[in-house]
Amino acid sequence: MKIAQKLFMVIGVLVLIPVVAVAALAVSARNSDGPSGVFSGGPLVAGELVTGAEPDWTFARDSRNHRTTASRTSPVPIDLGCRA
Repeated sequence: MKIAQKLFMVIGVLVLIPVVAVAALAVSARNSDGPSGVFSGGPLVAGELVTGAEPDWTFARDSRNHRTTASRTSPVPIDLGCRA
């Protein structure tokens, strides 16, 4: 009987540790600026707010291949397949 209680306690602790870690990361991401891993973050408030005239984006009008090579939250290359 005592062996079963100790076994359940060890299993409970081993399950509880990652659950608490993931919950702490989720709460931390919600209170931070931007995403953290797989969790979406709070509002992007860091940095200076830019005001003034809109930049000239005409150089991008004739681009045939829009390709994102990396994501902020993923080191895996991403091809969105946006081809004209």
